[in-house]
Amino acid sequence: MNKVLNEIIILSAGSAELPKGSIISFDSELVKNLLIIWFNVIVLIVILAFILYKPVRRYMDNRSQLISNRLDHARTTRDEADNLKEQYEKKLSGIEKEREEILAQAHKRAMERGEHILKESRKEAENLYQQVMAEIEEEKESIQEEMKRELVELSVLVAGRFVEETLDEETHNKLIDEALADWEEGLWLN
Repeated sequence: MNKVLNEIIILSAGSAELPKGSIISFDSELVKNLLIIWFNVIVLIVILAFILYKPVRRYMDNRSQLISNRLDHARTTRDEADNLKEQYEKKLSGIEKEREEILAQAHKRAMERGEHILKESRKEAENLYQQVMAEIEEEKESIQEEMKRELVELSVLVAGRFVEETLDEETHNKLIDEALADWEEGLWLN
């Protein structure tokens, strides 16, 4: 492998022999070639700079303008958002006041409705009390009538026992027959 490398170096360096142990010899030919290459590179850079400078500059200016426009748009959007936020806060405070007014009105209406319901309840309670009192009075009269009937029945029973003790059996049978006859006559008449 060393032989191949040495042969390549010898062929590229020309017919001049290289000092033993060196890869490149710095002769005048190499230096001249290096200067020509550097000159060509510098000329190429200058030509490319003149050719490409304006388009690259224009591209960079356009890019800067685009970024500037986007920043301006962002600022404008932020300002609009701030304005909308202020309007929203104003509306929100207005809504809060309106909510308090609505609550106050609702409370007032509820109190009025409560008073109205209370008055109606009192009227209904009074009417119910009057009805109950009338029913109690009717029941009282009914009980008094029933007590009179029971008193009459009791009186009849007491009188019947008294009569039974004072009547003999023959008189008693006669009275029963008369009562039955009167009763049968009453049934026939009805």
